[in-house]
Amino acid sequence: MGDILKSQNGCDDMSEIGKNITKLRKKLNMTQDELAEKLFVTRQTVSGWENGRTQPNLDILCDLSEALECSPLDIISVRKKRMTHQLFVALIYEYEESFYKTAKEIVVSDSLCETVIKNTILSAFKQLEEFDVNSFEEQFNIILSEECNKVLNDKLIEKE
Repeated sequence: MGDILKSQNGCDDMSEIGKNITKLRKKLNMTQDELAEKLFVTRQTVSGWENGRTQPNLDILCDLSEALECSPLDIISVRKKRMTHQLFVALIYEYEESFYKTAKEIVVSDSLCETVIKNTILSAFKQLEEFDVNSFEEQFNIILSEECNKVLNDKLIEKE
């Protein structure tokens, strides 16, 4: 898979991601060798990420965040960043349970909840260019609340 993050001008920002990986690894008093072993990669791969020569791909981002005991956003968040399609999908997957719980609290019905989640994902995806990686969950929850209100209003209209 390709790069997971692009800066607003479209350039890769691998060195800052590498700094985040280094900082998070050292916070856990972990060596590059130890991190590599947890991820089933070589120490040279970890070194490449940390030095900004390469970037972890989407497939390994979740495993990397688990190994570093953090969110994928902690690894890639540096300043306002434009969302990529791959990262959007990964974050939806990561927060899926939380989003479903929020929708369920508002609309109660499982079938309505599924509709709300699908509509929210579609609406958010259409606004992808406006999403900031650092505030993804907050931005998504705003759209989720709007979609919940639409569904509830539609149900009220049907009852009349």
